[in-house]
Amino acid sequence: MTRDDLEADVYRDFGYATAPATAVTTRIRSYLNTRHRRILITPGLEQLRTQTGTFATVASTAVYGLDMPIAKILKLTDTTNDQPLWQRGLDWYRTVEPDPTAASGTSEYWIDRGLGPALRNIGTAGTGLPLYVVSTSASDTTQTVVVETINAVGSITTATAALNGTTRVQIGTATNHERLLRFAVSAAGVGEIELYDAAAAGNLVSQIEVGRTAAQFTQIALWPTPSAIVTIQVDYVHHIRDLTTAYTEPQLPLDFHYLVSLGAKIDEARQKGRDERHSEWNTEYFQGIRDLLAWSVSYDTIIIPGEVAQR
Repeated sequence: MTRDDLEADVYRDFGYATAPATAVTTRIRSYLNTRHRRILITPGLEQLRTQTGTFATVASTAVYGLDMPIAKILKLTDTTNDQPLWQRGLDWYRTVEPDPTAASGTSEYWIDRGLGPALRNIGTAGTGLPLYVVSTSASDTTQTVVVETINAVGSITTATAALNGTTRVQIGTATNHERLLRFAVSAAGVGEIELYDAAAAGNLVSQIEVGRTAAQFTQIALWPTPSAIVTIQVDYVHHIRDLTTAYTEPQLPLDFHYLVSLGAKIDEARQKGRDERHSEWNTEYFQGIRDLLAWSVSYDTIIIPGEVAQR
Protein backbone atom coordinates (compact mmCIF):
# COMPACT_ATOMS: atom_id res chain seq x y z
CA MET A 1 0.00 0.00 0.00
CA THR A 2 1.30 3.44 -0.93
CA ARG A 3 0.95 6.53 1.23
CA ASP A 4 -1.99 7.54 -0.99
CA ASP A 5 -3.68 4.18 -0.29
CA LEU A 6 -3.11 4.52 3.46
CA GLU A 7 -4.51 8.04 3.52
CA ALA A 8 -7.57 7.00 1.51
CA ASP A 9 -8.21 4.17 3.99
CA VAL A 10 -8.34 6.65 6.86
CA TYR A 11 -10.49 9.15 4.92
CA ARG A 12 -13.09 6.47 4.10
CA ASP A 13 -13.63 5.41 7.69
CA PHE A 14 -14.13 8.99 8.84
CA GLY A 15 -16.33 10.00 5.92
CA TYR A 16 -13.85 12.57 4.65
CA ALA A 17 -13.72 13.70 1.04
CA THR A 18 -11.23 12.05 -1.28
CA ALA A 19 -9.17 15.25 -1.09
CA PRO A 20 -10.03 16.78 2.32
CA ALA A 21 -8.91 20.14 3.69
CA THR A 22 -5.16 20.71 3.97
CA ALA A 23 -5.29 20.65 7.76
CA VAL A 24 -6.83 17.15 7.69
CA THR A 25 -4.30 15.85 5.15
CA THR A 26 -1.37 17.26 7.15
CA ARG A 27 -2.66 15.71 10.37
CA ILE A 28 -3.31 12.27 8.85
CA ARG A 29 0.14 12.18 7.20
CA SER A 30 1.73 13.02 10.52
CA TYR A 31 -0.19 10.17 12.17
CA LEU A 32 0.86 7.74 9.42
CA ASN A 33 4.55 8.57 9.75
CA THR A 34 4.47 8.45 13.55
CA ARG A 35 2.77 5.05 13.56
CA HIS A 36 5.16 3.77 10.89
CA ARG A 37 8.10 4.67 13.13
CA ARG A 38 6.51 3.30 16.29
CA ILE A 39 5.86 -0.05 14.61
CA LEU A 40 9.38 -0.38 13.24
CA ILE A 41 11.11 0.41 16.56
CA THR A 42 9.17 -2.39 18.28
CA PRO A 43 11.75 -4.76 19.85
CA GLY A 44 12.03 -7.90 17.73
CA LEU A 45 11.35 -6.18 14.41
CA GLU A 46 14.91 -5.00 13.72
CA GLN A 47 15.32 -7.72 11.09
CA LEU A 48 12.76 -5.93 8.91
CA ARG A 49 15.36 -3.18 8.47
CA THR A 50 18.50 -5.30 8.12
CA GLN A 51 20.57 -4.57 5.03
CA THR A 52 24.12 -5.02 3.75
CA GLY A 53 26.48 -2.56 2.07
CA THR A 54 30.19 -2.26 1.36
CA PHE A 55 32.90 0.36 1.34
CA ALA A 56 36.55 0.39 0.31
CA THR A 57 39.31 1.36 2.70
CA VAL A 58 42.02 3.84 1.80
CA ALA A 59 45.64 3.17 2.66
CA SER A 60 46.78 5.15 5.73
CA THR A 61 43.22 6.34 6.50
CA ALA A 62 41.83 5.29 9.88
CA VAL A 63 38.42 7.01 10.13
CA TYR A 64 35.51 6.52 7.68
CA GLY A 65 32.09 8.08 7.24
CA LEU A 66 29.72 5.43 5.93
CA ASP A 67 27.36 6.62 3.18
CA MET A 68 24.65 4.17 4.14
CA PRO A 69 21.36 4.90 5.97
CA ILE A 70 22.62 3.26 9.16
CA ALA A 71 20.67 3.26 12.42
CA LYS A 72 22.89 0.59 13.98
CA ILE A 73 25.87 -1.46 12.82
CA LEU A 74 25.47 -5.20 13.33
CA LYS A 75 28.70 -6.63 11.91
CA LEU A 76 31.73 -5.71 9.80
CA THR A 77 33.57 -8.22 7.64
CA ASP A 78 36.76 -7.83 5.61
CA THR A 79 35.72 -9.70 2.45
CA THR A 80 39.12 -9.20 0.81
CA ASN A 81 40.92 -11.12 3.57
CA ASP A 82 37.87 -13.23 4.55
CA GLN A 83 37.85 -12.29 8.21
CA PRO A 84 35.45 -10.58 10.63
CA LEU A 85 36.25 -7.29 12.35
CA TRP A 86 35.52 -7.15 16.07
CA GLN A 87 34.17 -4.11 17.85
CA ARG A 88 36.20 -2.27 20.49
CA GLY A 89 35.46 0.83 22.56
CA LEU A 90 36.94 4.29 22.10
CA ASP A 91 38.82 4.10 25.41
CA TRP A 92 40.57 0.91 24.24
CA TYR A 93 41.41 2.54 20.91
CA ARG A 94 42.94 5.63 22.52
CA THR A 95 44.95 3.48 24.93
CA VAL A 96 46.25 1.06 22.32
CA GLU A 97 46.74 3.59 19.52
CA PRO A 98 47.07 7.22 20.64
CA ASP A 99 48.48 7.97 17.16
CA PRO A 100 46.45 6.20 14.42
CA THR A 101 49.34 6.68 11.96
CA ALA A 102 51.74 4.69 14.13
CA ALA A 103 50.47 1.23 13.19
CA SER A 104 49.13 0.01 9.85
CA GLY A 105 48.26 -3.34 8.37
CA THR A 106 45.21 -5.55 7.98
CA SER A 107 42.48 -4.20 10.26
CA GLU A 108 41.15 -6.50 12.98
CA TYR A 109 38.90 -4.16 14.97
CA TRP A 110 36.40 -1.36 14.40
CA ILE A 111 35.51 1.47 16.76
CA ASP A 112 32.26 3.45 16.79
CA ARG A 113 33.07 7.17 16.41
CA GLY A 114 29.47 8.38 16.60
CA LEU A 115 27.67 10.54 14.04
CA GLY A 116 29.07 13.25 11.81
CA PRO A 117 28.20 15.21 8.65
CA ALA A 118 31.21 14.21 6.54
CA LEU A 119 32.17 11.22 4.43
CA ARG A 120 35.77 12.45 4.27
CA ASN A 121 38.00 15.33 5.24
CA ILE A 122 38.43 18.12 2.70
CA GLY A 123 41.74 18.35 0.87
CA THR A 124 44.94 17.72 2.84
CA ALA A 125 45.94 18.95 6.29
CA GLY A 126 47.14 22.53 6.23
CA THR A 127 45.76 23.41 2.79
CA GLY A 128 42.04 22.71 2.37
CA LEU A 129 39.85 23.25 -0.70
CA PRO A 130 36.75 25.18 -1.87
CA LEU A 131 33.33 23.52 -1.61
CA TYR A 132 30.60 23.16 -4.24
CA VAL A 133 26.99 22.06 -3.84
CA VAL A 134 24.72 20.40 -6.41
CA SER A 135 21.49 18.38 -6.53
CA THR A 136 20.75 15.26 -8.52
CA SER A 137 17.43 16.91 -9.50
CA ALA A 138 17.02 19.96 -11.73
CA SER A 139 13.96 20.88 -9.62
CA ASP A 140 16.06 21.87 -6.58
CA THR A 141 16.51 25.59 -7.20
CA THR A 142 14.77 27.29 -4.26
CA GLN A 143 16.71 25.97 -1.28
CA THR A 144 19.59 27.59 0.58
CA VAL A 145 22.49 25.42 1.71
CA VAL A 146 24.67 26.19 4.72
CA VAL A 147 28.02 24.66 5.59
CA GLU A 148 30.13 25.13 8.67
CA THR A 149 33.76 24.08 8.50
CA ILE A 150 37.13 24.38 10.17
CA ASN A 151 39.53 25.90 7.69
CA ALA A 152 43.22 25.28 7.13
CA VAL A 153 44.25 27.88 9.72
CA GLY A 154 41.97 26.47 12.41
CA SER A 155 39.12 29.01 12.20
CA ILE A 156 35.43 28.13 12.01
CA THR A 157 33.84 29.30 8.76
CA THR A 158 30.13 29.48 7.91
CA ALA A 159 28.98 29.98 4.32
CA THR A 160 25.76 29.69 2.32
CA ALA A 161 24.73 29.21 -1.30
CA ALA A 162 21.52 28.91 -3.31
CA LEU A 163 21.01 25.60 -5.09
CA ASN A 164 20.94 25.67 -8.88
CA GLY A 165 19.64 22.21 -9.71
CA THR A 166 22.23 19.95 -11.29
CA THR A 167 24.76 22.79 -11.76
CA ARG A 168 27.50 23.00 -9.13
CA VAL A 169 27.61 26.22 -7.14
CA GLN A 170 30.54 27.30 -4.97
CA ILE A 171 29.61 27.86 -1.33
CA GLY A 172 31.00 31.20 -0.22
CA THR A 173 34.41 32.37 -1.38
CA ALA A 174 36.74 30.48 0.95
CA THR A 175 39.11 28.02 -0.72
CA ASN A 176 40.65 26.46 2.38
CA HIS A 177 37.87 24.38 3.98
CA GLU A 178 39.43 21.40 5.75
CA ARG A 179 36.93 19.72 8.08
CA LEU A 180 33.14 19.72 7.76
CA LEU A 181 31.14 20.47 10.92
CA ARG A 182 27.66 21.00 9.46
CA PHE A 183 25.92 20.60 6.10
CA ALA A 184 22.22 21.50 5.97
CA VAL A 185 19.58 22.76 3.56
CA SER A 186 16.57 25.03 4.13
CA ALA A 187 14.08 22.48 2.73
CA ALA A 188 14.28 18.83 1.72
CA GLY A 189 15.31 18.28 -1.88
CA VAL A 190 13.61 16.44 -4.69
CA GLY A 191 16.99 14.84 -5.37
CA GLU A 192 20.06 14.10 -3.25
CA ILE A 193 22.02 17.23 -2.37
CA GLU A 194 25.75 16.63 -2.70
CA LEU A 195 28.85 18.47 -1.53
CA TYR A 196 32.08 18.30 -3.57
CA ASP A 197 35.58 19.71 -3.23
CA ALA A 198 35.91 20.71 -6.90
CA ALA A 199 33.90 22.54 -9.57
CA ALA A 200 33.98 19.37 -11.70
CA ALA A 201 34.70 15.76 -10.72
CA GLY A 202 36.53 15.91 -7.36
CA ASN A 203 35.59 14.02 -4.18
CA LEU A 204 32.14 13.65 -2.65
CA VAL A 205 32.57 15.22 0.79
CA SER A 206 28.99 14.79 2.03
CA GLN A 207 25.40 14.35 0.88
CA ILE A 208 21.86 14.92 2.13
CA GLU A 209 19.45 12.20 1.09
CA VAL A 210 15.97 12.80 -0.29
CA GLY A 211 13.50 13.78 2.42
CA ARG A 212 16.12 15.04 4.88
CA THR A 213 17.52 18.50 5.60
CA ALA A 214 20.91 17.71 7.10
CA ALA A 215 23.80 15.33 6.51
CA GLN A 216 24.51 12.74 9.18
CA PHE A 217 26.60 9.59 8.84
CA THR A 218 27.84 6.83 11.10
CA GLN A 219 31.59 7.18 11.52
CA ILE A 220 34.00 4.40 12.47
CA ALA A 221 37.72 3.92 12.98
CA LEU A 222 39.61 0.80 11.90
CA TRP A 223 42.62 -0.65 13.75
CA PRO A 224 45.28 -1.22 12.71
CA THR A 225 44.94 1.63 10.22
CA PRO A 226 44.49 -0.02 6.78
CA SER A 227 47.68 -0.28 4.76
CA ALA A 228 45.91 -1.15 1.50
CA ILE A 229 42.57 -1.02 -0.29
CA VAL A 230 40.23 -3.75 0.94
CA THR A 231 36.46 -4.21 0.80
CA ILE A 232 34.57 -4.04 4.07
CA GLN A 233 31.07 -5.51 4.19
CA VAL A 234 28.65 -3.79 6.60
CA ASP A 235 25.57 -5.53 7.97
CA TYR A 236 23.35 -2.87 9.52
CA VAL A 237 19.88 -1.84 10.62
CA HIS A 238 18.48 0.68 8.13
CA HIS A 239 17.11 3.91 9.59
CA ILE A 240 13.37 4.52 9.22
CA ARG A 241 12.30 6.56 6.22
CA ASP A 242 9.14 8.64 6.38
CA LEU A 243 6.41 8.24 3.77
CA THR A 244 7.46 11.43 1.98
CA THR A 245 5.70 10.98 -1.37
CA ALA A 246 2.37 9.66 -2.61
CA TYR A 247 3.95 6.46 -3.96
CA THR A 248 6.22 5.52 -1.02
CA GLU A 249 5.37 2.37 0.92
CA PRO A 250 5.98 1.36 4.56
CA GLN A 251 9.12 -0.62 5.41
CA LEU A 252 6.93 -3.53 6.44
CA PRO A 253 5.79 -6.81 4.86
CA LEU A 254 2.96 -6.03 2.44
CA ASP A 255 0.37 -7.99 4.44
CA PHE A 256 1.00 -5.73 7.46
CA HIS A 257 0.85 -2.32 5.76
CA TYR A 258 -2.68 -1.97 7.13
CA LEU A 259 -1.23 -1.45 10.63
CA VAL A 260 0.05 1.98 9.62
CA SER A 261 -3.37 3.29 8.56
CA LEU A 262 -5.04 1.48 11.46
CA GLY A 263 -2.74 3.29 13.88
CA ALA A 264 -3.56 6.60 12.18
CA LYS A 265 -7.29 5.84 12.61
CA ILE A 266 -6.73 5.35 16.35
CA ASP A 267 -5.00 8.73 16.57
CA GLU A 268 -7.73 10.46 14.53
CA ALA A 269 -10.47 8.83 16.64
CA ARG A 270 -8.77 10.17 19.76
CA GLN A 271 -8.59 13.61 18.14
CA LYS A 272 -12.30 13.50 17.23
CA GLY A 273 -13.54 11.97 20.49
CA ARG A 274 -14.74 8.79 18.75
CA ASP A 275 -14.24 6.57 21.82
CA GLU A 276 -16.20 3.59 20.51
CA ARG A 277 -14.09 3.28 17.34
CA HIS A 278 -10.88 4.08 19.25
CA SER A 279 -11.36 1.06 21.52
CA GLU A 280 -12.33 -1.25 18.64
CA TRP A 281 -9.37 -0.23 16.48
CA ASN A 282 -6.96 -0.33 19.42
CA THR A 283 -7.77 -4.00 20.06
CA GLU A 284 -7.34 -4.83 16.37
CA TYR A 285 -4.07 -2.87 16.19
CA PHE A 286 -2.34 -4.64 19.07
CA GLN A 287 -3.46 -8.03 17.78
CA GLY A 288 -1.87 -7.04 14.46
CA ILE A 289 1.40 -6.12 16.19
CA ARG A 290 1.43 -9.52 17.91
CA ASP A 291 0.80 -11.20 14.56
CA LEU A 292 3.65 -9.24 12.98
CA LEU A 293 6.04 -10.22 15.77
CA ALA A 294 5.04 -13.88 15.37
CA TRP A 295 5.50 -13.62 11.59
CA SER A 296 8.98 -12.15 12.07
CA VAL A 297 10.26 -14.99 14.25
CA SER A 298 11.56 -18.21 12.70
CA TYR A 299 10.86 -21.28 14.80
CA ASP A 300 12.84 -23.68 12.64
CA THR A 301 15.45 -25.47 14.71
CA ILE A 302 18.87 -25.47 13.08
CA ILE A 303 20.91 -28.50 14.09
CA ILE A 304 24.61 -28.46 13.35
CA PRO A 305 26.58 -31.64 14.19
CA GLY A 306 28.82 -31.05 17.19
CA GLU A 307 27.12 -27.77 18.15
CA VAL A 308 24.25 -26.78 20.39
CA ALA A 309 20.99 -26.51 18.46
CA GLN A 310 20.08 -22.91 17.61
CA ARG A 311 16.77 -21.31 16.77
